[in-house]
Formats: sequence, structure tokens, C-alpha cells
Amino acid sequence: MRLVPPDGVDIADIARDGGGGRLARDLINTPSNDMGPEELAQRRASVGDAVRRELQLHRRRRTREAELSADPRRRHGLDRAPRA
Repeated sequence: MRLVPPDGVDIADIARDGGGGRLARDLINTPSNDMGPEELAQRRASVGDAVRRELQLHRRRRTREAELSADPRRRHGLDRAPRA
């Protein structure tokens, strides 16, 4: 099963909100003596990496969908145009 956002929904915005929410929750729940400057920087980097990977995946899917919809032969896996 694959969830597809409706038209007009900014998936990147949703990913940022989700990552930010998880980071905030983790920071709140982590004892202050376990979270120094280095740990904060590592957390920030890991969230950024995860969001970046998700955006790249989303862009690849959108590009692939656009390519398939632009060329009916590719959409149906044909080497020639469909018969009229």
C-alpha cells in the first residue's frame, strides 16, 4: 500500500513538520545532562539527513510519474505508440 497526497499538498512541508515534531519531543524527553552541544548538533544533522532523503525520494517519484504521463508508450511499457 502506498499513500499518495492529494493535489495541492506540499509533502516537503509535512516532512519538515513531522521531523521537527519528533525532534522537539525527543529534546523535551531527554534529560538535560544527556544533551550537550555536540548531541544537539548530531540530532539536528540526523533530522536534516532524514528529511533530505525523503525529499529526494519524493522528487524521483514525481519525475517518474511526469515522464510516464508525458509518453503513453512508456506508461504502458510499449516500444510503439498505442493503436488508434
